[in-house]
Amino acid sequence: MNLFGSFSFSRLIKTFLPGLVLCLSILIYLDIILFLLVNKYIIFNFVIGNTALFTILLIPSSVIMGIFSNIIFFTFARNYIIDNNFRLNNTKFCEFEDYITKLVKEDLIEKMNLKGDNANMFNEFIDVKSFYLNKIEIAKISFIKDSFLYYLDFQLNILLAIDFTVPSIIYLIITQSIKSSIHWITISIIIIVLMILILLINLIFIKSARLNYKHHKRKYLSLVVGSFYFTNQEINNKK
Repeated sequence: MNLFGSFSFSRLIKTFLPGLVLCLSILIYLDIILFLLVNKYIIFNFVIGNTALFTILLIPSSVIMGIFSNIIFFTFARNYIIDNNFRLNNTKFCEFEDYITKLVKEDLIEKMNLKGDNANMFNEFIDVKSFYLNKIEIAKISFIKDSFLYYLDFQLNILLAIDFTVPSIIYLIITQSIKSSIHWITISIIIIVLMILILLINLIFIKSARLNYKHHKRKYLSLVVGSFYFTNQEINNKK
């Protein structure tokens, strides 16, 4: 996760939008708690009376919350939702990837004449997928990484923000419906429809993120294999 990479409007948006949803949902939760304590929506009334100030405070807060959401995703969610699922459902590809990685490491250890502990440390600490990518233009590597990370980041961070907001929305629907004397059957239908919609959004976003990750893994391995092959060709031609 590169929080301080090259700045662009798209990078700002992918951080800002999930952060905005999270900020608003946290404010809703806080206002619900305050309402239960003092029987008054304090934050809501503050926002209505100080819209300009609230907007000014909300913008940087959303960016900070978006960065925090990225950290949560990369620390906890990515392995569980994406990586583990990919290895479980793409065993042949993962076995082939492991074989290629082992082949490349063995070739490099032989060329660098590493022995004993040095060879073991090379196996443990060196990422050969990055080692051979020096043969590829940086712009191409950045494009592949950014196109993957941008969409994966955005898809799962906005999904995390939406899911976090759902309980507060359900609570507000129930409380406001009771105040308006809406029949409980109508309230139940609204909540069921909302839950089905959220479930569909989750399924679509996660499926899309997993498919994106699958394409990224294949492209990246293809780059490594190509770099490995052409590097060896260059070495052989010089002999």
